[in-house]
Amino acid sequence: MAILSTFDPWLKNKELNYYIDKFWTDHVMIIERSIIFAILKIVFPAIVFVLTIVAILRATEAIDSSWAALTFLGLPLTVIIVIVMVYRLWKVYIDYTMDFTIVTPEQIISYNQTFLLSRRVRTIQTSKIKTVSISKNGIIYSLFDNGDINVLSEGDQTQWEINLNRVKDPEWEKRSILHIVDVAKKMESE
Repeated sequence: MAILSTFDPWLKNKELNYYIDKFWTDHVMIIERSIIFAILKIVFPAIVFVLTIVAILRATEAIDSSWAALTFLGLPLTVIIVIVMVYRLWKVYIDYTMDFTIVTPEQIISYNQTFLLSRRVRTIQTSKIKTVSISKNGIIYSLFDNGDINVLSEGDQTQWEINLNRVKDPEWEKRSILHIVDVAKKMESE
């Protein structure tokens, strides 16, 4: 029994290799978040975080240059900010590195690692896919050709939806998904 079975940093490679062995490289694709997501959600906040800590320590030193003022004013505030920001940055980093979607002729499988001990996996059979749509929101994401892909399925009782957020070149990804769905339909008809 694995202690942290929901936190597997090698899951992406294991799953991708499994499906490539099963369906060949041409019929399997992986969709991940774009580098723009990492820059906007991890790098910029980390820079702001460091600058905030420096500003707090400098402001404390400007008020009173004694070690006592730094200890009683700046240090507790700095520790609180460090704990909050490290937690938030770590959570977004896990979201960036461990969230992915694999598209095969049989199914679309979306892995969403919400934190260390929590992962959600959603699956849609390719034969049940109703629509694949794209949305682009925000100037920076549009400028760098990033967007969201929504896959909606038809079901007997309910409809399922998989959202792929902040994907590079969503039009190409959509075409690739639809190509694999077409391959699946051809495989079924044979």
